[in-house]
Amino acid sequence: MQAVAATLRAERAASGLTQKEVAGRARMPTITYTRYENAARRPTVIQVMAIADALGLTFTAFARKVDDREAQLTAVATQQDVDLAADQAPGLTDDERLRLEHPDDEVL
Repeated sequence: MQAVAATLRAERAASGLTQKEVAGRARMPTITYTRYENAARRPTVIQVMAIADALGLTFTAFARKVDDREAQLTAVATQQDVDLAADQAPGLTDDERLRLEHPDDEVL
């Protein structure tokens, strides 16, 4: 749900539209759209289709953007978990801590 909300915010900002303008184009109350953008409510597929159209996107293009953002959010959350685990592991050398913090790096 966070990825949908973040994508709505980003695409609306990129289009230069206000929340009220997007809501009007999607034929929904502004408060409803605002709640979608703030992740306080989850839009249905039909509502996402209307919003995507209001933003000048196809549903498929919007869905791809959500998938990309979901992958980014997952990567950030995973790195934060790794960083937290490294901070909570007492007695590690700097090299061991770096290996925990950057597991995908080949040589450290």
